[in-house]
Amino acid sequence: MSTVFGLVLLLSAVLVGRSAVLVKRSAARDVPAELEREMSQARNGVLNQIRAAEADYLQSVRVLQAELDTRRALLDRLIDEADSRIEALEDRIDAAATVPFRRAA
Repeated sequence: MSTVFGLVLLLSAVLVGRSAVLVKRSAARDVPAELEREMSQARNGVLNQIRAAEADYLQSVRVLQAELDTRRALLDRLIDEADSRIEALEDRIDAAATVPFRRAA
């Protein structure tokens, strides 16, 4: 019976010692600082995501701007070509108007 009593006493001492260590760890923790650190890490994570999204957005804007510039240059070229053809046709109409009209016999 004394062996069982000795084991119970030893187990009680271990548990009390363990509780004291846990209380000490708990008391040593700086909960507000831990929360601030976690919030800072979360904030930095969100900021990094925002920066990455901004970089993607700016790259998309550059690509779209390049496409619009290309299409505008093509449209300008087509308009210039159409103006040249219109001018040539107007010249032919003017030349045809000055030729006297003869009826076929």
